[in-house]
Amino acid sequence: MLPATVLTFNLPVDVHARMRGLAAALGIRVKAVPPESFATPLGAMLGIPAAPADAPAEAGGFSDPMLLMCNLNEAQFNRFLQMLRGPGLPRIPLKAVLTPHNVGWNALQLHDELAREHEAMGKKH
Repeated sequence: MLPATVLTFNLPVDVHARMRGLAAALGIRVKAVPPESFATPLGAMLGIPAAPADAPAEAGGFSDPMLLMCNLNEAQFNRFLQMLRGPGLPRIPLKAVLTPHNVGWNALQLHDELAREHEAMGKKH
């Protein structure tokens, strides 16, 4: 079984380090994904063997921060989300959990989906 892991995208080094320190107390590993790996399937980033690729690798990128959580139990998940609202960490609206549906996506596809969802939720309010 994979360890509880959070992949971070586009976090400033100091924010990533602070998040990593706080998450370690919860037994969660935090790993920064460099922009050159954004086209890699999410499952492959986490070491999931034979993670399917849903789409060919594409060029491009994004600059806003994003988080992907994998294998957090309910207590870790709730405490981690609480921790994100604490002092010293910026608001990160684009967050997802790894699922069988998105395991073959890459970070670019996940970002596009989360951005669409975030925009749609903003229009409802």
